[in-house]
Amino acid sequence: MVLETVGQPQPTIGAPSLSPNGRYLAYESDESGRYEIYVLSFPGGDGKRQVSVNGGQQARWRGDGRELYYVEGDTLMAVSVSTESPFTLGQPQPLFEAPGFALTGGGANGGYDVSADGQRFLTVSLLQRTRPVVGLTQRSRASLLTTPGTPLTPYFTTYKPR
Repeated sequence: MVLETVGQPQPTIGAPSLSPNGRYLAYESDESGRYEIYVLSFPGGDGKRQVSVNGGQQARWRGDGRELYYVEGDTLMAVSVSTESPFTLGQPQPLFEAPGFALTGGGANGGYDVSADGQRFLTVSLLQRTRPVVGLTQRSRASLLTTPGTPLTPYFTTYKPR
Protein backbone atom coordinates (compact mmCIF):
# COMPACT_ATOMS: atom_id res chain seq x y z
CA MET A 1 0.00 0.00 0.00
CA VAL A 2 1.28 3.46 -0.87
CA LEU A 3 0.02 6.53 0.98
CA GLU A 4 -0.28 9.25 -1.63
CA THR A 5 -0.55 12.95 -0.90
CA VAL A 6 -1.55 15.76 -3.25
CA GLY A 7 -0.37 19.38 -3.21
CA GLN A 8 2.56 21.24 -1.70
CA PRO A 9 4.25 20.82 0.67
CA GLN A 10 4.23 17.05 1.07
CA PRO A 11 3.59 15.94 4.64
CA THR A 12 5.97 13.63 6.45
CA ILE A 13 4.47 10.20 7.05
CA GLY A 14 6.22 7.57 9.16
CA ALA A 15 6.45 5.18 12.09
CA PRO A 16 3.88 2.66 10.79
CA SER A 17 2.43 0.15 13.24
CA LEU A 18 0.21 -2.68 12.03
CA SER A 19 -2.64 -3.82 14.31
CA PRO A 20 -2.32 -7.35 15.74
CA ASN A 21 -5.09 -8.64 13.45
CA GLY A 22 -3.41 -7.01 10.43
CA ARG A 23 -6.52 -5.02 9.45
CA TYR A 24 -5.43 -1.49 10.46
CA LEU A 25 -2.34 0.64 10.17
CA ALA A 26 -1.47 3.36 12.69
CA TYR A 27 1.08 5.97 11.63
CA GLU A 28 2.25 9.50 12.35
CA SER A 29 1.97 12.40 9.94
CA ASP A 30 2.47 16.16 10.06
CA GLU A 31 -0.24 16.80 7.45
CA SER A 32 -2.17 18.98 9.93
CA GLY A 33 0.89 21.16 10.60
CA ARG A 34 2.08 19.08 13.58
CA TYR A 35 2.57 15.38 14.09
CA GLU A 36 -0.63 13.47 14.84
CA ILE A 37 -1.52 9.77 14.94
CA TYR A 38 -3.83 8.39 12.25
CA VAL A 39 -5.34 4.96 11.60
CA LEU A 40 -6.58 3.58 8.30
CA SER A 41 -7.64 0.18 7.01
CA PHE A 42 -4.96 -2.13 5.70
CA PRO A 43 -4.21 -3.00 2.98
CA GLY A 44 -6.96 -0.90 1.36
CA GLY A 45 -6.10 2.45 2.96
CA ASP A 46 -9.76 3.43 3.49
CA GLY A 47 -11.43 5.14 6.43
CA LYS A 48 -8.60 7.32 7.72
CA ARG A 49 -9.25 8.46 11.31
CA GLN A 50 -7.24 10.90 13.41
CA VAL A 51 -6.49 9.35 16.82
CA SER A 52 -4.53 12.05 18.65
CA VAL A 53 -5.99 15.49 19.37
CA ASN A 54 -3.02 17.51 20.73
CA GLY A 55 -0.16 16.07 18.72
CA GLY A 56 1.17 12.54 18.74
CA GLN A 57 4.01 10.28 17.64
CA GLN A 58 5.25 6.70 18.07
CA ALA A 59 2.00 4.69 17.88
CA ARG A 60 1.96 1.16 19.35
CA TRP A 61 -0.87 -1.41 19.56
CA ARG A 62 -1.70 -3.49 22.62
CA GLY A 63 -1.26 -7.20 21.86
CA ASP A 64 -5.00 -7.84 21.59
CA GLY A 65 -5.59 -4.70 19.49
CA ARG A 66 -7.97 -3.17 22.04
CA GLU A 67 -5.78 -0.13 22.82
CA LEU A 68 -3.50 2.13 20.85
CA TYR A 69 -0.71 4.05 22.61
CA TYR A 70 1.22 7.11 21.49
CA VAL A 71 3.49 9.84 22.83
CA GLU A 72 2.14 13.37 23.28
CA GLY A 73 5.02 15.57 24.46
CA ASP A 74 6.29 13.92 27.66
CA THR A 75 3.09 11.91 28.18
CA LEU A 76 2.17 8.41 27.07
CA MET A 77 -1.46 8.35 25.93
CA ALA A 78 -3.88 5.41 25.54
CA VAL A 79 -6.96 5.17 23.33
CA SER A 80 -9.48 2.32 23.47
CA VAL A 81 -10.17 0.93 20.01
CA SER A 82 -11.98 -1.92 18.34
CA THR A 83 -10.28 -3.40 15.29
CA GLU A 84 -13.38 -5.36 14.35
CA SER A 85 -15.63 -3.96 11.66
CA PRO A 86 -16.51 -1.16 12.02
CA PHE A 87 -13.39 0.38 13.55
CA THR A 88 -14.25 2.34 16.72
CA LEU A 89 -12.15 4.82 18.60
CA GLY A 90 -12.42 6.10 22.19
CA GLN A 91 -11.09 9.29 23.75
CA PRO A 92 -7.33 9.60 24.39
CA GLN A 93 -6.39 9.22 28.08
CA PRO A 94 -3.01 10.09 29.68
CA LEU A 95 -1.22 7.14 31.29
CA PHE A 96 1.97 8.70 32.68
CA GLU A 97 4.65 11.31 32.09
CA ALA A 98 8.33 10.60 31.53
CA PRO A 99 10.64 13.65 31.43
CA GLY A 100 12.35 13.95 28.06
CA PHE A 101 10.12 11.28 26.49
CA ALA A 102 9.80 13.17 23.21
CA LEU A 103 13.56 13.79 23.02
CA THR A 104 14.28 10.09 22.55
CA GLY A 105 12.65 10.25 19.13
CA GLY A 106 10.76 7.84 17.00
CA GLY A 107 12.75 5.82 14.53
CA ALA A 108 11.82 2.21 13.93
CA ASN A 109 11.59 1.36 17.62
CA GLY A 110 10.76 4.76 19.11
CA GLY A 111 11.31 5.65 22.74
CA TYR A 112 9.13 2.97 24.32
CA ASP A 113 7.59 -0.47 24.04
CA VAL A 114 4.47 -2.02 25.56
CA SER A 115 3.81 -5.51 26.89
CA ALA A 116 1.22 -7.62 25.08
CA ASP A 117 -1.32 -7.14 27.89
CA GLY A 118 -0.82 -3.36 28.03
CA GLN A 119 0.12 -3.42 31.72
CA ARG A 120 3.87 -2.64 31.43
CA PHE A 121 5.71 -0.02 29.41
CA LEU A 122 9.43 0.23 28.82
CA THR A 123 10.56 3.79 28.18
CA VAL A 124 13.83 5.47 27.37
CA SER A 125 14.13 9.14 28.19
CA LEU A 126 16.82 11.63 29.13
CA LEU A 127 17.47 13.30 32.46
CA GLN A 128 19.41 16.53 32.18
CA ARG A 129 20.25 15.35 28.65
CA THR A 130 23.27 13.46 29.96
CA ARG A 131 22.00 10.13 31.24
CA PRO A 132 19.72 7.63 29.51
CA VAL A 133 16.75 6.58 31.60
CA VAL A 134 14.98 3.30 31.05
CA GLY A 135 11.62 3.16 32.77
CA LEU A 136 9.43 0.14 33.35
CA THR A 137 5.89 1.33 33.95
CA GLN A 138 3.19 -0.79 35.47
CA ARG A 139 -0.38 0.39 35.68
CA SER A 140 -0.78 -0.77 39.28
CA ARG A 141 2.28 0.32 41.29
CA ALA A 142 5.41 2.47 41.31
CA SER A 143 8.99 1.86 42.41
CA LEU A 144 12.48 3.12 41.66
CA LEU A 145 15.50 0.91 41.01
CA THR A 146 18.95 2.28 40.27
CA THR A 147 22.06 0.50 39.14
CA PRO A 148 25.49 1.83 40.21
CA GLY A 149 28.16 2.22 37.55
CA THR A 150 29.32 4.59 34.85
CA PRO A 151 27.62 7.96 34.13
CA LEU A 152 25.70 6.23 31.33
CA THR A 153 24.14 3.63 33.61
CA PRO A 154 20.45 3.15 32.87
CA TYR A 155 17.99 4.00 35.61
CA PHE A 156 15.02 1.64 35.77
CA THR A 157 11.90 3.44 36.91
CA THR A 158 8.36 2.25 37.31
CA TYR A 159 5.80 5.01 36.86
CA LYS A 160 2.26 4.90 38.14
CA PRO A 161 -0.15 5.98 35.39
CA ARG A 162 -2.67 8.69 36.22
